[in-house]
Amino acid sequence: MNSGIRVAWQIVRHDQRLLWREMNQGTMGMWRTVVPLGVLLLLIQAPALMLFWQLKNPPLPGIMSVFWVIVGLGMLFGATNRSLILLYEKSDLDLLFSAPQPSYVILLGRLCSIAAIVFVVLGLFVLPVMNAELLRFGPRFLPGFLVWALLALMAAAIGTTLILGLVRLFGVRRGRFVGQLLAISLLFAPLSVMLLPTLLSPARQKAGWSLLPQIVHHPFVESLGRAAQGGLPELAGLMALAAVVVGLTARLMARTFLAGAQEITVTSGARHLRPHHWVDGLLRALIWKEVRLLTRHQMVLNALLPTSLLVAVVGGVIVGKTGVRALAPVTLYWSGLVTMQLAIFAAAGEVGWDLVRQSVVPELRVYVLKTVVTVILALTPLLIPWIWLAVAGHPGLALLSGSTALVCGSATAWLGVCTTQPSPRQDVFPQAKGKSLVLQMAGMMLSMAAAAAVALVGADLVGLGLASLGGLLLGALACFTLVEPDLLKPSA
Repeated sequence: MNSGIRVAWQIVRHDQRLLWREMNQGTMGMWRTVVPLGVLLLLIQAPALMLFWQLKNPPLPGIMSVFWVIVGLGMLFGATNRSLILLYEKSDLDLLFSAPQPSYVILLGRLCSIAAIVFVVLGLFVLPVMNAELLRFGPRFLPGFLVWALLALMAAAIGTTLILGLVRLFGVRRGRFVGQLLAISLLFAPLSVMLLPTLLSPARQKAGWSLLPQIVHHPFVESLGRAAQGGLPELAGLMALAAVVVGLTARLMARTFLAGAQEITVTSGARHLRPHHWVDGLLRALIWKEVRLLTRHQMVLNALLPTSLLVAVVGGVIVGKTGVRALAPVTLYWSGLVTMQLAIFAAAGEVGWDLVRQSVVPELRVYVLKTVVTVILALTPLLIPWIWLAVAGHPGLALLSGSTALVCGSATAWLGVCTTQPSPRQDVFPQAKGKSLVLQMAGMMLSMAAAAAVALVGADLVGLGLASLGGLLLGALACFTLVEPDLLKPSA
């Protein structure tokens, strides 16, 4: 028993050390991680202390249950990503299984490692609240740390089960895509729920707020908060639930990795494929090459989805408060963000750049097609809100938004493509420095200025808005004429 605990502890410590080394790569070492995290922890701790010191009574169990649910969703997001890395992308289970230790010890050690990672990462936000609660209301809230650990274990188990199922269905690459999509959606679910009442009419908002106390004070909702406040029945139930979830996940991991089921993926039935034509037009071949490059890059989803969800939620609130005309500037702002990021990935993620340069296709055409494909992929989803805007009675504003997004998006994409060097690394976000960073920031400012100009037109300041758009058109033309790709410049 002691040897099994020691082996599990070594697995947990080894995974934490690897994560720490990954976070501290670079010239600054650990200072690039310790200093920002310490400053952020202090910035969160001070308001938490001020908030709890103004409370005369402890927070209601229902309110603390909502807090722990949000923490659990955040840990589920982290556990989903980390389980995919530790079980598939950087897996060493084949080596661990060869050790003279029971397989369940190794699997539970890896599961505890995932739980420890999300426990520590979310501690940056949970620890200040726990400290303030303990200092204000005494040690009766110490069981909150146990609830925190149990939620981390359950989040690791649920995230691991989710990844095992997705990999079984779709494979590792597509399973990563779907898993990250679900995890990020769950992470933003509390924010969406909190902002949802702003989209309702005043009467429905009043009815919703009247139902809120009944929901918060429901015994089932309060159970998690009571467990964190020392309620023995609720705490025992939470421990039993965690034991069941972890046990089922460990059994599933044993069936997957010990029986060889991780190599089995569900394949679709026989498909009637069209014959492949090896001789194809250069334009079509290059366009499809860029589309596949962007849709298969493993970092595109991590970079785009959180920003897109945040803009969608905040934009929905703005539209609900100010009217449907606010769709125009919101879509332009979103198109600028997405276009720049897609352009960076299109230029940085090129595989076999030396072969591309040696082909019969002019190198300038490759850059132009990267820009075209980036703009097409970024603006295609925006056709839905623009059609909605036109049907709502503002076809001119919808047409103006689309044309402005096309012009400014093309300039933004050109700046992103021209200032990013190809890189074989597809597991990190491309970083710009010096002049490249300045040009990329200029492209983002161009899109933000376009959103502001269209907002002026939507606010019936047509003259000022059109004058601003004229200046932006000149700026977009300057981007194409004054900026050229670095690889096209003659060497000294």
